[in-house]
This record gives sequence, structure tokens and C-alpha cells, in this order.
Amino acid sequence: SGKEEGKRYDYIGSIKQYINHTEKINVEVLSEMDQIFENIMMSLRMRKGINLKKFETRYKKDIQSIYKQEIEEEISAGNLIFENGYLKTTKKGQLLLESLSSALW
Repeated sequence: SGKEEGKRYDYIGSIKQYINHTEKINVEVLSEMDQIFENIMMSLRMRKGINLKKFETRYKKDIQSIYKQEIEEEISAGNLIFENGYLKTTKKGQLLLESLSSALW
């Protein structure tokens, strides 16, 4: 499976077809909000977290304007912090990342 140009896809059947990059199946066009969500969740898995400037440049939106209340709640719970231009998980938040994703979005 993979993702490119706002689409998520799976390859058909065999390893030989995969190696030859033949026909993609199950192509799903991702909405902008789906792309934002996936970017946030992947970035929160990294130690640095979400680079707020890059996020705003890429999506033309401030993450706090989209998820202000959710972020504030998770900061209050000790799961997220803002640090040096990044939004990232705390040690506690890293342990709870799967449940954090459903709480946030």
C-alpha cells in the first residue's frame, strides 16, 4: 500500500505484480481533513512532533484554528506540549498515542 497526491492505494495480489508496479486497486481519494489528520498522527509519532510553520505552509491553516479545544484539553491532561515551534507528545502522551488520536480527532 502507499499514498501519493492525496490518494491512498493498495496493490493487487502477487509480489511479482507489486515489484513490477502494476495495477493499483482500492484507490481512495483523501479529503483535505483526512490528509491533515494523517499528517498530524504520523508527526505526533516522531519525537519532534508537528512543525507548526510547515503545517501552516502546507495546509494554509493554523492547527490551533482547526483543533483549538482538543489541543487545549490534551495539553491540560499532560499529553501534548508546544515546544520550539512544534506541537509534540509528552512522555505520557507517547504511551497513550492510540487513544489520544481518537480523543483529538
